[in-house]
Amino acid sequence: DEANKIALWPEWMNWDELMKRRHEKGERIFRQEFLCSPASTENAYITKDRLDKVVNPKLVNSDMKHDRPTENDVFAGYDIGKHGHPAHFSVFEQVKNKRIQIYQKFFDGWDYNKQIEFLREAIKKLHIDRLWYDNTRGEFEGFEENGELPEEMLPVSFSLKTKNKMAAAFDKAISKNEIELLNDARMLEQIQLVDGDLHAIE
Repeated sequence: DEANKIALWPEWMNWDELMKRRHEKGERIFRQEFLCSPASTENAYITKDRLDKVVNPKLVNSDMKHDRPTENDVFAGYDIGKHGHPAHFSVFEQVKNKRIQIYQKFFDGWDYNKQIEFLREAIKKLHIDRLWYDNTRGEFEGFEENGELPEEMLPVSFSLKTKNKMAAAFDKAISKNEIELLNDARMLEQIQLVDGDLHAIE
């Protein structure tokens, strides 16, 4: 945990020892040997160093058991996922000129009905105004035609143009420090798996 300077396995090697190894081996080798990071992440669209600057370790994933009212705009994105990539849900609150991540979740092995049920509940509890979802392959089209999707859910079909536009907007938000992310290792790792051509390693 970079943000809190905590070693995952301190009994084997504490933070100071890990930093000593990092210094000895260099960043690239250290990441591959000690963080199980594939060599290809060195060509990431958003590098680890830049990403770390917008991670806020004080942010806490919202508790979905309780209502979270707010006067601010709340918006979300949902990648339905496929065999090689997990489905992922991310929620942001617009606080002045910053987008603060208030919730994120991976859906491993959930069927579509269960996912939609969860999203419907999240819209209510987190007071989400707009929830964009990946409609490139049309997985939710049947649900939409039957009126089973909440009105807050808006379809987006990914093309090369939309992917480039989204990536550029994310890059700009990081550069201008207009975004704060939860300190979730799996999510941050997934972001770094996207290369300069906007392809993600499976």
